[in-house]
Parts: sequence; structure tokens; C-alpha cells
Amino acid sequence: VHLAKFFMRNAELVRRPSFETEVFISNEAAVAQNTRYVDEDLNRCYFLSDLTAELPASANKERKRAREVNAKLG
Repeated sequence: VHLAKFFMRNAELVRRPSFETEVFISNEAAVAQNTRYVDEDLNRCYFLSDLTAELPASANKERKRAREVNAKLG
């Protein structure tokens, strides 16, 4: 997290002419709570079936964030 925040403040350090680099905190809610995850491991939320199914209103933070990250990065 500290390295990601450092690179977010100093983007020129990860900038390369041959590819695009985007640095972001993937699970901001967990970082705020100083934990790995809040309700569910974010890495387990990227199954295609989970990303394409209708998202219930009761979906946890990680499931919602997985969709946001997937929409951004594909």
C-alpha cells in the first residue's frame, strides 16, 4: 500500500514509453480498516460468472469493487 501511494504521488517513476502504467489502491475499504479485506477476499471476486451476473443490492464491498476494477482494466 505504501509503495502504491508513493507511485501515485510520483507517477513519473513508473511511466514508460512502451506501455501504460496505472497505479491505484484496489481495496480502499480494507486499507482504511488496515485489513486484507472487509467481507471477502477481493481476488476471489473476479470469476467471470461473478462479474457478469446481476449484482444484488446486498453485495459486499469487494464484489462491487471487483466490478469497478474490471470495468477500468478489463
